[in-house]
Amino acid sequence: MRFLFPFILIILLLFRLKLKKGDRSMHDRDRMFWERESEANSVRKQDIEHLHYITIPENLPHIETNHLEIQKLLHQLEVMRPMKILNLTGMSNTDIKMEYGPANLPFLSECDDRFTELARTIASLGHLLMEEGFISQAMYYLEFGISCNTDIISNYVDLATLYHQSGKDEKISALTSQAEALPSLSKDVILQKLQAI
Repeated sequence: MRFLFPFILIILLLFRLKLKKGDRSMHDRDRMFWERESEANSVRKQDIEHLHYITIPENLPHIETNHLEIQKLLHQLEVMRPMKILNLTGMSNTDIKMEYGPANLPFLSECDDRFTELARTIASLGHLLMEEGFISQAMYYLEFGISCNTDIISNYVDLATLYHQSGKDEKISALTSQAEALPSLSKDVILQKLQAI
C-alpha cells in the first residue's frame, strides 16, 4: 500500500498540470478571439456592390403540375428573384466584419439567410420533381443549386442519382470536384455519398 501512494500522488499532480495547461490554452483562445473581434469591429465599411450575388434565372423550366408542394416551391423562387442573395458559407460573423466592415454585417447576414432558403428550396424542388418524373426539370434545378455552391447533401445525391440513371456517369466526377471545393462541414458526407453511387 505504501508503494501505491506515490503513484497516486504522481497521477494527481499530472492531472492537475494537464487541467492547468487546458485552462491556459482556453484562456489564450478566448483572448485571441476577442482581439480578432475587436479588430473586426474597427474595419471601415467596404463597397459590397461588386460581390457575386446569386441571380435566379429568368428562364426557369415551366412545369405543369397540380402538385401543391411543387407549386409552392416554384412560387417561392419567383418571390426571391428580385432579392439580393449571397453565399457566405464558411464565414463567421467575425470573418464578414473583417472583410466588409461591421456596418455591412446586418445586410450581408440577410443575404446569406436568403441563400440558405434558396438552397433548401432548390434541393426540395429538385427532389420532388425527381419523384414526380420531371427528370430534365429536376436536373436543371439541381444543377442550378450546384452552381450556387450549395452544401445541401440531397442536392448532390439526387443529381448524381439522376446522372447515373441517365447514363451520364462522367458528370458525377465533375460533381465530386465541385463538392471537394466546398468550405463546408458537410463536404465529407457529400463525398462519401457520391462515391457510393
